[in-house]
Amino acid sequence: MNNRWTLWQKLKAVTALVVVFLLVLATNLMDKNHFDVVEDALTTVYKDRLMAKDYLYKISRQLQQKRNVLQNADLKEIQSTIEAADDSIQTLMNLYEQTRMTSSERRYLEDLKEVEKGLIKKESELFNTLDETSASAAKQRLIGVHEEMIANIDELFEIQMKEGKRQIDHSNRAIAQSNFIARLEIGALIVIGLIIQFFIFFRPSRDD
Repeated sequence: MNNRWTLWQKLKAVTALVVVFLLVLATNLMDKNHFDVVEDALTTVYKDRLMAKDYLYKISRQLQQKRNVLQNADLKEIQSTIEAADDSIQTLMNLYEQTRMTSSERRYLEDLKEVEKGLIKKESELFNTLDETSASAAKQRLIGVHEEMIANIDELFEIQMKEGKRQIDHSNRAIAQSNFIARLEIGALIVIGLIIQFFIFFRPSRDD
């Protein structure tokens, strides 16, 4: 009987150890999933939000440069400055387009690109004007388009703020869940450890 009881103790101890192993494996897999969520959120905040915001800021700076030169320079300087700014804006838009965007964000960007195409056409009209009156009217039309683009960029800025906050909140929830599971894991391991101790050291009071 003692041999059978010893064997039964060993079986229960092995079973308990297997349960501990499976528990640790399951919690590790959940922790890895939470870590992946946090890692993805941090990457997204940097690449798709902070960098996107930097592209938008630089586009707005190029637009401001266009406006300044329209008000303070001759036509030759206006043309060289605007053409350089257009190249920079196109490069920045291409970089922005490579980021991960929401559907509304992509829609605003497409609108911005369409307005930019119209702006380039109006700039060509300015470069081809021959009299001061026509040039002055063309400049005012360009400034109006600049305002339209700035309003569009402001909407994109707002999306960056909202999406960045959403990603950070998502990351914080994953961290909180991971911490909660870690506490549960510690408690479960303590309980299982006590059970194992009971199985190993407890002997019944009667012997057959």
